[in-house]
Amino acid sequence: MKLNDIINTWDFDAILLATGAWRDRSLPVPGIDDFVGKGFYYQNAYVHWFNHKHEPGYRNEQIEALDNAIIVGGGLASLDMAKIVMMETVLKALKNHGIQIDLFTLEKRGIAETLNDLNLTMQQLNLQGCTLFYRRRTIDMPLSVIPPDADSERINKAYESRKKILENFQNKYLFRFEELSFPVDKIVDNGNIAGLIFQKTKIQEGQIVPISGSEFEVRGSQVISSIGSIPEKIEGMPMRNNLFEVQNEETGQISGYENLYALGNAVTGRGNIRASSVHGKLVTEQLLKKQFAWREEDYELLLKEGAREAKQKSEQLAEQIQNKKLKSSEEILKIVKMITRLQKQKGYNGKFNDWVKKHLPVRLEQLGHN
Repeated sequence: MKLNDIINTWDFDAILLATGAWRDRSLPVPGIDDFVGKGFYYQNAYVHWFNHKHEPGYRNEQIEALDNAIIVGGGLASLDMAKIVMMETVLKALKNHGIQIDLFTLEKRGIAETLNDLNLTMQQLNLQGCTLFYRRRTIDMPLSVIPPDADSERINKAYESRKKILENFQNKYLFRFEELSFPVDKIVDNGNIAGLIFQKTKIQEGQIVPISGSEFEVRGSQVISSIGSIPEKIEGMPMRNNLFEVQNEETGQISGYENLYALGNAVTGRGNIRASSVHGKLVTEQLLKKQFAWREEDYELLLKEGAREAKQKSEQLAEQIQNKKLKSSEEILKIVKMITRLQKQKGYNGKFNDWVKKHLPVRLEQLGHN
């Protein structure tokens, strides 16, 4: 089933694409992809291993988190990546010292507090910790959103918030951070990635400017790229900078299409669940306004007001719907049958709770160990 088939033959009033952005953005280092699994990893594969390695019968790629890892990133996802590496290496070091602590306790309390309670230091565990490298400044990290119309006071508050978020992560999980550093080449030893060559940068009028002659070498146990995710390309879908091209990010309307919309990180490029959720809510609200001239607060009034007010609002909604060219029951039934047929081809029986129960992965909490 191709996108143009859905657009041209299914006769939907509107189509929302919630496909997500799950493909790692390529690290811009020449030849680096030849070393995937050889000391170099992309974030999504690394996180998949971390999330599933505890499952009985896990047979996918086995990865080992190593001390003194190099992480290239700068967003919230890269902070999570640093946290994963730090927790894994600390848990392993503590186990070697005969100390058993479960992952959930370590995540909640943090590494710094845990080691302090044990009267231990990173040095005593023979750990250096990983380092996160970012091509821009700390204040440029997309850890909090700055609205396009923000004044200087709000911008400065956002800058302070970004610095605080990074500081809190570092204080809790004890990783290092290096700003204004951009990877330009790889270091290879015995057929494996052994580090990266970085170049210092500066920010001029919002743009990254490499500083000539500032290259420096960083060796590490492994290199992890966490520079963002991009959506799978869809035939006929316009793209810009590896993201879906939209007329306006707020509406999510795809360029060149009347009733095709995208939502989440395939549009925003921000790889965290909350940002995608907020954007999805914004797009659907805009779509409701366009299709029915209906607002979220109207639905809230229907729920909160008494019978008389609710009845009045219902009548208003009915009048608005009557002014729209709506599908007949036969047309809607036809679409439902087509959807059901495709769902059955994928093994979905229409009962969502049953499907979730059948496909729910084994959670680490259920196993009672780390």
